[in-house]
Amino acid sequence: SPQVGEMVGSYVPLVNLQHQYLITDNHPDIAALKKELPVTRDSIAASYIRQEGNGFLIGPYETRGSKPWALEGVDWSFDRELFEGDLERLMPYLERCMEIVPLFKEVGISSVINGLITHTPDDNLLVGPAKGLRNFWNLCGASIGIAQGGIGKYLAQWMVYGQTELNMASLDSRRFDLWADKKYCITRAIESYERMYAMAVPNENRPHGRPIRVSALHTVLAQKGAIHVVNTGFEKPAWFTTEKIRKENHTWSHSEAHEAVALECSAVENYCGVTDISGTAKFKITGKDAFAFLDQLSCNKLPAKDGRIGLTLFHAPNGGIMAEQTISRINQEHFILMGAIGSQVKDYHWLELHSDGYEVEIEDLTESWGGLLLTGPNARQILEQCTQEDLSNNGFSWLSCKNITI
Repeated sequence: SPQVGEMVGSYVPLVNLQHQYLITDNHPDIAALKKELPVTRDSIAASYIRQEGNGFLIGPYETRGSKPWALEGVDWSFDRELFEGDLERLMPYLERCMEIVPLFKEVGISSVINGLITHTPDDNLLVGPAKGLRNFWNLCGASIGIAQGGIGKYLAQWMVYGQTELNMASLDSRRFDLWADKKYCITRAIESYERMYAMAVPNENRPHGRPIRVSALHTVLAQKGAIHVVNTGFEKPAWFTTEKIRKENHTWSHSEAHEAVALECSAVENYCGVTDISGTAKFKITGKDAFAFLDQLSCNKLPAKDGRIGLTLFHAPNGGIMAEQTISRINQEHFILMGAIGSQVKDYHWLELHSDGYEVEIEDLTESWGGLLLTGPNARQILEQCTQEDLSNNGFSWLSCKNITI
């Protein structure tokens, strides 16, 4: 898939890894059953066990030492060849399987299959339109073998109607961009494979492949105790450590961070707070048709006057929400849009696809512009001390925007 994508200038972020499973000889007790055994999945053995004929099929996911393959690209002559089996790598997992399924001890191994399985950085499929292209679609990166019917249905809807009845954001291949480079993809694919059966916990903040997208303030905030979480590769400050609370331990209840966040909320509610919102998608729309272009995309009315801000949803021709954007009107031919970082590429593509017939320029400012949020009852007073501009209620009212010098 990555090599096919290269032919049209499309980046496909996935990695191939070797995956082994074995099939056992028949067991008379299984042959005597009147029904098929259920599939068993064991998180300790990191394995699935199911009936195969009158024997077992067992597939472990190694929790360490997994093997990526063809990192420089798959040879075009490669079809569906298999690799030599390596039972030694599987033995710790197979021994656990013998404990939970004692009949497994009583049968021999008929065959060991060692083939390829693909993993994406977040272990979800890559489905849907390819960035920047018309009528070119992705359906790849599947590490599971039971999703074909459903995925095929929704991809067909996407192709025919331009949208689907379900939200496909978690599978949309445009959730990644060139920031998800080769090193990142390999690191995250290995993590995805080796944690296939690991139990996730709330607020788990894993470090693999990070940091890769940071704002200009990332280091400064980290030095001040910021705990960053990642969204679409972008490091975002989630909370700040205190003298009392230095870290967050995993729990299914409120963690230590709950108290720290409560203090931050209280400070913002009663005084003021500032945070880094650079991790948002930012676009500039300019040109003589800028207003008409955005107006035909939007459900809500656009700001009617220069220096005003409005929140709107972009809708599809058949209904449905395609994007949420905060729109700042600089003038009739100049607008700034801010939206979710997770929808950056998808939203930019949507703007591109619907710009035919309009004299507009669309520029992605996400990486080149930062952002700060100053909020709380004292926010206006604090900002007034940093500029000579009129920021009074009359000079800078609710839902206003203006360029100022700090």
